[in-house]
Amino acid sequence: MREFLSETIPEYMIPSQFVPLDALPLTTNGKIDRQQLPKPEIYQGAERALVAEPRNPLEEILLEIWRELLGISTISIYDNFFSIGGHSLLVTQLIARVRAVLQVEISLRSFFETPTLAEFAQGIEQALRGQHQLQAPPLLPTPRTQTLPLSFAQQRLWFLYQLEPESTAYLLARIRRFQGVLDVRAFERSLWAMVQRHEILRTTFEVSTEQPEQVIHEDATVSLPIIDLRGLTSEVCQEVARGLATQEAHIPCDLERGPLMRTALLRLDEQDHVLFLTMHHIISDGWSNDIFERELTALYRAFSAGQASPLPALAIQYADYAYWQRQWLDDESLGTHLAYWKRQLADVPPLDLPLDRPRPPVQTFNGAFMTRHLSKDLLHELTALSQRENVTFYMLLLAAFQVLLARYANQIDISVGTPIANRTHAEVEGLIGFFVNMLVMRTDLAGDPTFSEVLGRVREVALGAYTHQDMPFERLVEELQPERHLSRPPLFQVMFMAQQLGERLELADNLAAHNLSVGHTITKFDLTLSVTSSVHGLACSVEYNTDLFNAQTIERFLLHWQTLLEGVVATPHDKISALPFISAPERQLVLREWNATQRAYPSEKCVQRLFEECVDAQPDTIALVYEEEQLTYRELNARANQLAHYLRRVTVGPEIKVGLCLERSLDLLISTLAILKAGECMCHLIPRCHESGCCCC
Repeated sequence: MREFLSETIPEYMIPSQFVPLDALPLTTNGKIDRQQLPKPEIYQGAERALVAEPRNPLEEILLEIWRELLGISTISIYDNFFSIGGHSLLVTQLIARVRAVLQVEISLRSFFETPTLAEFAQGIEQALRGQHQLQAPPLLPTPRTQTLPLSFAQQRLWFLYQLEPESTAYLLARIRRFQGVLDVRAFERSLWAMVQRHEILRTTFEVSTEQPEQVIHEDATVSLPIIDLRGLTSEVCQEVARGLATQEAHIPCDLERGPLMRTALLRLDEQDHVLFLTMHHIISDGWSNDIFERELTALYRAFSAGQASPLPALAIQYADYAYWQRQWLDDESLGTHLAYWKRQLADVPPLDLPLDRPRPPVQTFNGAFMTRHLSKDLLHELTALSQRENVTFYMLLLAAFQVLLARYANQIDISVGTPIANRTHAEVEGLIGFFVNMLVMRTDLAGDPTFSEVLGRVREVALGAYTHQDMPFERLVEELQPERHLSRPPLFQVMFMAQQLGERLELADNLAAHNLSVGHTITKFDLTLSVTSSVHGLACSVEYNTDLFNAQTIERFLLHWQTLLEGVVATPHDKISALPFISAPERQLVLREWNATQRAYPSEKCVQRLFEECVDAQPDTIALVYEEEQLTYRELNARANQLAHYLRRVTVGPEIKVGLCLERSLDLLISTLAILKAGECMCHLIPRCHESGCCCC
């Protein structure tokens, strides 16, 4: 059935499940009785039992890889990877594991074109027959007797450190609160085991022969200072904890001396502890944080039970990856990637968002954070739309984000940065280190396309970026040499991230743990939108530069984001100019309330007489402000009277036309009042006066 349907209809229209029936239930007038149709979920197991069995050893191998990545035990070889929980990040892991197991290179684009397991297996068979060749050499351990270079990503941070050694912009700080029985000795031993297990946690950086290199310290230990706050009241403990967290976030790391990982433990009570964990970005990233927490949990559970470490030894370390990257990504191997990015990012314009304040001449990193939660119903509708349009959930959200930015900035060429794990080889999936790479998603929204058409454009952009993700962003900036400004980062000023909420890990069954806010936000871009999906819906968070935006602006931005998403799922085939992003209450405010300017005032008195009553009531109150100048009611009235007397002396009377310069200034209001006081009306309004004889010049 699937093979037959695939010849006549698009992939997204093919049903995900088939239910065998002896006959269709009909109503009395012969139509299908949809209420009597059985639910497909009842037959899901039976259907998959018929079609899920692999037909050859290759499909068996792939099936096991899919099961491990997706966490699903029953998978049909005809299942669509994205329909059963797959997403872009898992695709990268999938291809990495296929490369490690089968020694074959499969492009991301080819996988998106063949997302079922059966089709994917056919593509791999073709690759194994020699239609594709391996692109990268094996990743092997490097002798520690030679110089260990920095990775490209590390070198950029090392260079920034040379410019601003006291900067804390690249610190990754986390605070966790443990409530329950904490075995401090087992916890400290777990931290020490993590440092011994991952060389990067005991690495510093020095300059040798004019080039920085990694220095791995064999005898490094971890220090866990314990600050005892027992005996203090709960309010005082919380205040001290906040103060220490802020202080910790402002202490820079010394890349040459270390340590680049710092820990401290606050003891609030016998069963209440707070952990401070700070790392420099040069040794860690978001993926690494998950590895650290997962392995630390496994070690603590084992050590607190008197057992040995359950973690297997690592085959390679981050230094091996950095050396391999330098050897592999030379000028020749990067040629194809560089050519693509030069075409893709040629003459990329900056994103000109409306700001609440002028952009500082030198970029600042002062940030704040705001979150808006969207319903699970909207999440389900967006997921269904992404499946119908044959795009990933990330691609759909990115497209909506770029549409919103286009409406804000009134631009059609929108570039957004997005981080990618950059762990394209299975060997590095379990390593802690700075692997993350940055991709620039540049989408052309010219021609007022429909949102469905935008999805197609974003899909092509994303696939091209994924295919050429091996190009380090640092090298890309060096090669492209974009026009640099101290006031903003190069190539893009806004970042987007989409992720799924991972499983919450507890150190022990009798020890509850949860994250606390650091209270100190550093932002490297104008704003960053992060969307996290969970069973409860979508958590949409914006990290923004407080020197550019007010909190009210970001709150309104998140409301516009929600309204746009609701419009997208309702009418995805509308042109983007017609998609709503202003909510109904805001539309009422802008179009109705702000324009409701009619006010009742005494009709028996002229305006100038009402103004003079205000002068008598509050003569010394500020009445008029323009730039650095201001006038009280008394001063404004006096200057208007002076000009009114002049107008009368030059024979200004009834039916005499008076020209008024509309250039904004104090004189504009003074002249208006003077004309009214002279008993005349303004018949001709001149946009800007250039005659020296004009009465208001």
